[in-house]
Amino acid sequence: MTTSNAAFEPLVSVVIPVFNGSAYVGEAIESALGQDYPKVEVIVVDDGSSDDGATARVVQQYASKVTFLSKPNGGVATALNLAIQSSAGEYISWLSHDDRYLPNKISAQIEYLQSAQAFDAVLFSDYYFIDANGARTNEMKLTPPEPKFFQEYITQVNNLHGCTLLIPRACFEQVGFFDEQLRTTQDYMLWFDIAEEFEFRHLPVTLIESRLHDAQGTRTLANVAYAECNDLCSLFLDRVVESGRHHGNAFEFCAASAKTFKARGYKHAYKHARHRAKEQLRSLRGMALFRGLLAYRKLRPAKV
Repeated sequence: MTTSNAAFEPLVSVVIPVFNGSAYVGEAIESALGQDYPKVEVIVVDDGSSDDGATARVVQQYASKVTFLSKPNGGVATALNLAIQSSAGEYISWLSHDDRYLPNKISAQIEYLQSAQAFDAVLFSDYYFIDANGARTNEMKLTPPEPKFFQEYITQVNNLHGCTLLIPRACFEQVGFFDEQLRTTQDYMLWFDIAEEFEFRHLPVTLIESRLHDAQGTRTLANVAYAECNDLCSLFLDRVVESGRHHGNAFEFCAASAKTFKARGYKHAYKHARHRAKEQLRSLRGMALFRGLLAYRKLRPAKV
């Protein structure tokens, strides 16, 4: 995508998947409609809610301002894909039904794209945590590396929030959509794939509020999330080793990843990273091998 120095005001599609979200979806919609950027469309997809129409009744209050679609339940990835495929924006911005945008979320990102002339970049930002009542409890300030190491970053660190992203439509056209077989890791899988072709840039501004509450999917699907995260971390590690897009040598990357997987409680991913670290020792020589052996001894098999 290219553009001139003329006014840059692309249409941005805010996509909101919702399942049994009557308690919070109104706040999410209000925050999307309340953007100070002028060209926004809002698409809400009800993923087969089973709350006797409560979610639909809330969304229908905004019928004149949003596009409202309904479908049988299939998981958040299916709802996101339907929303994106039904949208018209040059850029896509995901908003979970229980989160909220700050009023300048989209305008700050569009302003950066134009000032940096980075129209094909994917942007992500910092965010607040809020409790079930909407009160701010903490702020997450990210410290990502330069874009070429983005895949290494999301392999080892689990703090990228998908609702902070602003994504060019070209990413979906070129890479594809969310994997509908994944229930909890469909977002990180797609970000990793997009990063093969597009640059992810961090905008160090806090632009959304992320709600923590007992009914959110990462808690109700905890066992699914644990299994999927183990598989995803192992896959990411293998792909980063193959691409060479990591700091230091491959052994150092595998060893560092093993430590982060262990700290996050991902037993199977930890064992896989430890095995890959052992494989990478064979390529080391001299002092690098000596240091590697010392580091590997600290990755002893252990309960995680």
